[in-house]
Amino acid sequence: MDKAHILQLLTQLSLVERLSVLEAAIHQLRHDMARELQAKQSAEMEAAAHALLEDYLHDPN
Repeated sequence: MDKAHILQLLTQLSLVERLSVLEAAIHQLRHDMARELQAKQSAEMEAAAHALLEDYLHDPN
């Protein structure tokens, strides 16, 4: 299903139904974006922790 087909199907809905579909789609996008951001932040924190561990283990003081 491509964008044009989805838009064509949306025209068959009432305005209220379209707004409801758009609201649900935006909610899903926000959820997906938050999950991706969390995964990215977790990976960055893990990399930083490993870097600090190496520094700590090899610190002469």
